[in-house]
Amino acid sequence: LDAIEVDAAFAAQHANIRHGPAARITVRDTGVGMSREIQERIFEPFFTTRPHGHGTGLGLAVVHGIVRDSGGAITLYSEPGRGSTFTIVLPVVQAATSKVRSSDQLTSGHQERILFVDDEMILCELAREMLTLLNYQVTIANDGEEALALIQQATTPFDLVITDTTMPRLTGTDLIATLKALHLGLPVILTSGQGPDGSESWPSEVQFLAKPVTMAELSKAIRAALAKS
Repeated sequence: LDAIEVDAAFAAQHANIRHGPAARITVRDTGVGMSREIQERIFEPFFTTRPHGHGTGLGLAVVHGIVRDSGGAITLYSEPGRGSTFTIVLPVVQAATSKVRSSDQLTSGHQERILFVDDEMILCELAREMLTLLNYQVTIANDGEEALALIQQATTPFDLVITDTTMPRLTGTDLIATLKALHLGLPVILTSGQGPDGSESWPSEVQFLAKPVTMAELSKAIRAALAKS
């Protein structure tokens, strides 16, 4: 992380950012790198190089959206066999200029136990931070089978399950069906990057949240789900 001055040339190449003081975040790895064809599509929603059923391809699309909505810019430099470098440039904010809308007020929990299930680790860690800030106890699982094992082995029952739809081994909808068959009666919130009109269907009593999910949307959905349990 370092401080830079965005000049007119950089601003001209990235229409979303203005010249002036900025913070630059550089993330570099020494991995396999990416071809030019992959680099051109890397920020597209749902684009992924993983096998079908092993991820939604939303991680970098979410990052791109956050940076864009913050008035910043993100660039990528990569060569096959030489790793990749992502550079994020964000304008420096001198003072807070907006207030939280009343519709965005957060509703905190009471240390209820939530199991969050997603095969995208970055989304799991983000959810852990958000749910902890909302005063919930959080356990993470990376697929439906791991989630089912955690539920069955828990000495203290979970109060709520939040699960992604598309995952390897056991999908979110299959997890819901299994919980129902076992008569566990756990309230469930289902998340998906495909939207409510996607190819999969789920029981009408299950709440649905479209990715990316804001903290306000998440807090509201959790309270509604727990109130019905």
